[in-house]
Amino acid sequence: MANTRDYYQRSITEYRRKWPDSDTTDDEFRWNSGNFQYPACLIIGNELGPEWESESERLHALAAVEEHFDEVHTGIVRICTGSLVALAQRGVLGDFNTIDFIVQEYDDRWSTVKERDLTIRRLLQSTD
Repeated sequence: MANTRDYYQRSITEYRRKWPDSDTTDDEFRWNSGNFQYPACLIIGNELGPEWESESERLHALAAVEEHFDEVHTGIVRICTGSLVALAQRGVLGDFNTIDFIVQEYDDRWSTVKERDLTIRRLLQSTD
């Protein structure tokens, strides 16, 4: 997923206007995938068609078995991270310095998501 900084600024301003008493921090808002301009889901729903939906269900079932959770979750995070690096390197995402990258499972903390963004940026710098 990706979010332009401009969109983030407009969104957080609107959020603060609507809910001035919210205790949500700017970082919590920024790294919440529900607030992204360009969401793309690899795992959720059938965005990639019925074939992917059945594969997604298989992966979720596998991840539901505790002994496989880390393997499945870590593997998908690694694949998504690598894919975003490749897309950024090819210029598909435009100027990646103006966007935030997000790789997130539903229950991931925003600080973990932010760290993944930094990992993607380090990988992009190491391939220059």
